[in-house]
Amino acid sequence: MTTIIQHKEEFSIRAYAVDAQKQVRVPVLVQLMHETAMQHVLKLKLSVLDLEPRHLAWVLTRIRIQIHELPGLNDRITVVTNPSGFERIRTYRDYRIYNEQGVLLATAVSQWFLMDTQTRRLARVPDDIRIRIEEIVNQLDDFLSRDESKPAPFTEVKTQRNYQVGHHDLDFNDHLNNIHYVKWLLDAVPGDFQRQHQIEQLDIFYKMECVLDDVVVAQANPIAPLQWQHRLVKDGKEVALAESRWTKIGKE
Repeated sequence: MTTIIQHKEEFSIRAYAVDAQKQVRVPVLVQLMHETAMQHVLKLKLSVLDLEPRHLAWVLTRIRIQIHELPGLNDRITVVTNPSGFERIRTYRDYRIYNEQGVLLATAVSQWFLMDTQTRRLARVPDDIRIRIEEIVNQLDDFLSRDESKPAPFTEVKTQRNYQVGHHDLDFNDHLNNIHYVKWLLDAVPGDFQRQHQIEQLDIFYKMECVLDDVVVAQANPIAPLQWQHRLVKDGKEVALAESRWTKIGKE
């Protein structure tokens, strides 16, 4: 079986995916990254469908996104992804997004663990999976730089929104879809600010799962003129933390 080192998917930005500025919404961009990764692991036979009989599932614990330019309505983009590292029980995956001219629009580095679906605890990566990942990584040499920093403690609630997990918010693991984490974290920032600014960097740390009917509070705090802290909380416990950096729209 031929190992597919990198995987590419092409997408056209549809009307339902854009905001009032006719640019793709950031949660949709992240969704396209995840979709590309899913198609890759399906071909590698390392997807949730392949791991389910072994009571294992991939768990995203961090994604750090750098945005240079957001594609607009009807733009065609190519998302490229590949595994980019393995450390003990931690694996990494890189993403790059290009426009039709081959210009790099955005990048992301993600961090994953395997979870035992019966105990709900992190699991050791089986040797056969580790070997497959290392086989791919050893054939690549152009990896995105990683940031090993930890999230800063959330200091103060300035704005917040309340949510309840509904049936259509769930993924194939029956948990809150990662994309809703992104959407809810960002929507805690006031809309007036978002209309006047474009996000440049988003760093999300996933800490807990959410399930059907969980009540989740999204909170945000501006820690600098163009920088925000975000978090999701349920039952007084942090579900996710994030930090974002923005630039003024129309800035010279």
